[in-house]
Amino acid sequence: MPKKLSANHKTVAQSSKKDEQAYHHGNLRAAIIEATLALVEEQGVNAVSVREIAKRLGVSPGAPFRHFANKKTLLTAVATEAMESFSAAIHEELTASSNATPAEALRAIGHGYLKWALGKRAQFAIISNREEIDFLEAPQLHTLSDGVMQLMNPYIQALFAGSTEEELIAKRLVCRALVYGLARMAIDGHFEEWSIPIGRQQHTVDLVLDQFIEMIKR
Repeated sequence: MPKKLSANHKTVAQSSKKDEQAYHHGNLRAAIIEATLALVEEQGVNAVSVREIAKRLGVSPGAPFRHFANKKTLLTAVATEAMESFSAAIHEELTASSNATPAEALRAIGHGYLKWALGKRAQFAIISNREEIDFLEAPQLHTLSDGVMQLMNPYIQALFAGSTEEELIAKRLVCRALVYGLARMAIDGHFEEWSIPIGRQQHTVDLVLDQFIEMIKR
Protein backbone atom coordinates (compact mmCIF):
# COMPACT_ATOMS: atom_id res chain seq x y z
CA MET A 1 0.00 0.00 0.00
CA PRO A 2 1.49 3.41 -0.96
CA LYS A 3 2.41 5.69 1.90
CA LYS A 4 0.28 8.75 2.52
CA LEU A 5 2.03 12.08 2.16
CA SER A 6 2.26 14.16 5.30
CA ALA A 7 0.69 17.62 5.30
CA ASN A 8 4.15 19.17 5.03
CA HIS A 9 5.11 17.01 2.05
CA LYS A 10 1.81 17.86 0.36
CA THR A 11 2.48 21.58 0.83
CA VAL A 12 5.98 21.31 -0.66
CA ALA A 13 4.72 19.24 -3.58
CA GLN A 14 1.88 21.68 -4.25
CA SER A 15 4.27 24.66 -4.09
CA SER A 16 6.70 22.99 -6.51
CA LYS A 17 3.84 22.23 -8.91
CA LYS A 18 2.67 25.86 -8.81
CA ASP A 19 6.23 27.08 -9.43
CA GLU A 20 6.55 24.79 -12.44
CA GLN A 21 3.20 25.92 -13.81
CA ALA A 22 4.11 29.60 -13.43
CA TYR A 23 7.61 29.22 -14.91
CA HIS A 24 7.68 26.25 -17.26
CA HIS A 25 10.31 25.38 -19.87
CA GLY A 26 13.18 26.93 -17.94
CA ASN A 27 11.59 30.36 -17.53
CA LEU A 28 12.10 30.35 -13.76
CA ARG A 29 15.88 30.48 -14.11
CA ALA A 30 15.66 33.47 -16.45
CA ALA A 31 13.14 35.16 -14.15
CA ILE A 32 15.46 34.67 -11.16
CA ILE A 33 18.34 36.32 -13.02
CA GLU A 34 16.13 39.21 -14.12
CA ALA A 35 14.82 39.72 -10.58
CA THR A 36 18.37 39.64 -9.22
CA LEU A 37 19.45 42.41 -11.59
CA ALA A 38 16.42 44.49 -10.60
CA LEU A 39 17.26 44.08 -6.91
CA VAL A 40 20.91 45.03 -7.48
CA GLU A 41 19.77 48.10 -9.43
CA GLU A 42 17.54 49.17 -6.54
CA GLN A 43 19.57 48.24 -3.47
CA GLY A 44 23.03 47.01 -4.47
CA VAL A 45 24.72 43.61 -4.57
CA ASN A 46 24.72 43.17 -0.79
CA ALA A 47 20.91 43.21 -0.72
CA VAL A 48 20.62 40.04 -2.81
CA SER A 49 19.31 36.91 -1.13
CA VAL A 50 17.80 33.84 -2.73
CA ARG A 51 14.76 34.04 -0.45
CA GLU A 52 14.13 37.68 -1.37
CA ILE A 53 14.24 36.76 -5.05
CA ALA A 54 11.70 33.99 -4.43
CA LYS A 55 9.46 36.45 -2.59
CA ARG A 56 9.62 38.93 -5.47
CA LEU A 57 8.71 36.26 -7.98
CA GLY A 58 5.89 34.86 -5.86
CA VAL A 59 7.31 31.34 -5.78
CA SER A 60 8.09 29.05 -2.88
CA PRO A 61 11.28 29.85 -0.91
CA GLY A 62 12.86 26.62 -2.11
CA ALA A 63 12.13 27.11 -5.82
CA PRO A 64 15.28 29.12 -6.71
CA PHE A 65 17.46 26.54 -4.97
CA ARG A 66 16.59 24.03 -7.69
CA HIS A 67 18.62 26.25 -10.03
CA PHE A 68 21.14 27.92 -7.71
CA ALA A 69 22.62 26.34 -4.59
CA ASN A 70 23.25 29.67 -2.84
CA LYS A 71 23.67 33.41 -3.34
CA LYS A 72 27.21 33.11 -4.72
CA THR A 73 26.14 30.53 -7.30
CA LEU A 74 23.28 32.80 -8.36
CA LEU A 75 25.46 35.90 -8.67
CA THR A 76 28.12 33.92 -10.56
CA ALA A 77 25.51 32.85 -13.11
CA VAL A 78 24.30 36.44 -13.44
CA ALA A 79 27.92 37.61 -13.81
CA THR A 80 28.59 35.07 -16.56
CA GLU A 81 25.62 36.26 -18.61
CA ALA A 82 26.63 39.87 -17.97
CA MET A 83 30.22 39.18 -19.05
CA GLU A 84 28.97 37.69 -22.32
CA SER A 85 27.08 40.92 -23.02
CA PHE A 86 30.07 43.02 -21.89
CA SER A 87 32.49 41.16 -24.16
CA ALA A 88 30.13 41.38 -27.14
CA ALA A 89 29.71 45.14 -26.68
CA ILE A 90 33.46 45.76 -26.65
CA HIS A 91 34.07 43.50 -29.66
CA GLU A 92 31.30 45.30 -31.55
CA GLU A 93 32.88 48.68 -30.84
CA LEU A 94 36.30 47.43 -31.91
CA THR A 95 34.94 45.83 -35.10
CA ALA A 96 33.38 49.16 -36.06
CA SER A 97 36.89 50.65 -35.89
CA SER A 98 38.58 47.94 -37.97
CA ASN A 99 40.88 50.35 -39.85
CA ALA A 100 41.81 52.35 -36.77
CA THR A 101 45.30 53.23 -35.58
CA PRO A 102 46.46 51.52 -32.36
CA ALA A 103 45.48 54.60 -30.34
CA GLU A 104 42.05 54.77 -31.99
CA ALA A 105 41.55 51.04 -31.36
CA LEU A 106 42.32 51.56 -27.66
CA ARG A 107 39.79 54.36 -27.59
CA ALA A 108 37.19 52.07 -29.18
CA ILE A 109 37.83 49.41 -26.52
CA GLY A 110 37.57 52.02 -23.77
CA HIS A 111 34.41 53.51 -25.24
CA GLY A 112 32.76 50.09 -25.53
CA TYR A 113 33.73 49.34 -21.93
CA LEU A 114 32.36 52.59 -20.52
CA LYS A 115 29.21 52.69 -22.65
CA TRP A 116 28.28 49.19 -21.49
CA ALA A 117 29.19 49.81 -17.83
CA LEU A 118 27.20 53.05 -17.57
CA GLY A 119 24.29 51.60 -19.52
CA LYS A 120 24.13 48.37 -17.52
CA ARG A 121 25.12 49.47 -14.04
CA ALA A 122 23.66 46.53 -12.14
CA GLN A 123 25.51 44.04 -14.35
CA PHE A 124 28.78 45.94 -13.99
CA ALA A 125 28.34 46.11 -10.22
CA ILE A 126 28.09 42.31 -10.14
CA ILE A 127 31.00 41.44 -12.45
CA SER A 128 33.27 43.88 -10.63
CA ASN A 129 32.45 42.52 -7.16
CA ARG A 130 34.83 39.57 -6.86
CA GLU A 131 33.88 38.90 -3.23
CA GLU A 132 30.32 37.98 -4.18
CA ILE A 133 31.02 35.79 -7.23
CA ASP A 134 33.02 32.59 -7.59
CA PHE A 135 35.25 34.03 -10.30
CA LEU A 136 38.10 31.51 -10.29
CA GLU A 137 35.74 28.51 -10.20
CA ALA A 138 33.65 29.67 -13.18
CA PRO A 139 35.67 28.78 -16.32
CA GLN A 140 33.40 30.55 -18.81
CA LEU A 141 33.35 33.74 -16.75
CA HIS A 142 37.12 33.64 -16.30
CA THR A 143 37.73 33.01 -20.02
CA LEU A 144 35.46 35.86 -21.10
CA SER A 145 37.08 38.28 -18.67
CA ASP A 146 40.56 37.28 -19.78
CA GLY A 147 39.54 37.73 -23.41
CA VAL A 148 38.45 41.31 -22.73
CA MET A 149 41.74 42.02 -20.96
CA GLN A 150 43.79 40.59 -23.84
CA LEU A 151 42.08 42.75 -26.47
CA MET A 152 44.24 45.78 -25.74
CA ASN A 153 47.59 43.93 -25.83
CA PRO A 154 48.51 44.25 -29.53
CA TYR A 155 47.63 47.95 -29.55
CA ILE A 156 49.65 48.67 -26.40
CA GLN A 157 52.61 46.81 -27.92
CA ALA A 158 52.31 48.77 -31.17
CA LEU A 159 52.10 52.12 -29.38
CA PHE A 160 55.00 51.41 -27.06
CA ALA A 161 57.35 49.32 -29.16
CA GLY A 162 60.65 48.74 -27.41
CA SER A 163 59.13 48.68 -23.92
CA THR A 164 60.01 45.85 -21.57
CA GLU A 165 57.34 43.30 -20.62
CA GLU A 166 57.13 44.84 -17.16
CA GLU A 167 56.57 48.29 -18.70
CA LEU A 168 53.88 46.92 -21.03
CA ILE A 169 52.06 45.33 -18.09
CA ALA A 170 52.17 48.68 -16.29
CA LYS A 171 50.73 50.46 -19.33
CA ARG A 172 47.93 47.89 -19.63
CA LEU A 173 47.14 48.43 -15.97
CA VAL A 174 46.98 52.18 -16.49
CA CYS A 175 44.48 51.74 -19.34
CA ARG A 176 42.37 49.28 -17.39
CA ALA A 177 42.48 51.38 -14.23
CA LEU A 178 41.23 54.43 -16.12
CA VAL A 179 38.07 52.85 -17.54
CA TYR A 180 37.40 50.74 -14.45
CA GLY A 181 37.85 53.73 -12.17
CA LEU A 182 35.54 55.93 -14.25
CA ALA A 183 32.89 53.21 -14.34
CA ARG A 184 33.06 52.67 -10.58
CA MET A 185 32.92 56.42 -9.91
CA ALA A 186 29.74 56.64 -11.96
CA ILE A 187 28.11 53.61 -10.35
CA ASP A 188 29.12 54.55 -6.80
CA GLY A 189 27.73 58.08 -7.14
CA HIS A 190 30.99 60.04 -7.11
CA PHE A 191 30.19 62.08 -10.21
CA GLU A 192 27.39 63.88 -8.39
CA GLU A 193 30.07 65.31 -6.07
CA TRP A 194 31.69 66.80 -9.18
CA SER A 195 28.34 68.31 -10.25
CA ILE A 196 28.04 65.86 -13.15
CA PRO A 197 24.39 64.71 -13.42
CA ILE A 198 23.63 61.23 -14.67
CA GLY A 199 22.54 62.56 -18.05
CA ARG A 200 26.02 64.00 -18.66
CA GLN A 201 28.13 61.16 -17.31
CA GLN A 202 28.59 59.29 -20.60
CA HIS A 203 29.72 62.51 -22.28
CA THR A 204 32.13 63.20 -19.42
CA VAL A 205 33.78 59.77 -19.42
CA ASP A 206 34.13 59.93 -23.22
CA LEU A 207 35.85 63.30 -22.86
CA VAL A 208 38.23 61.94 -20.22
CA LEU A 209 38.96 58.95 -22.46
CA ASP A 210 39.69 61.23 -25.44
CA GLN A 211 42.12 63.29 -23.38
CA PHE A 212 43.86 60.16 -22.12
CA ILE A 213 44.29 58.80 -25.66
CA GLU A 214 45.73 62.13 -26.80
CA MET A 215 48.27 62.01 -23.96
CA ILE A 216 49.51 58.51 -24.75
CA LYS A 217 49.82 59.33 -28.47
CA ARG A 218 52.47 61.97 -27.74
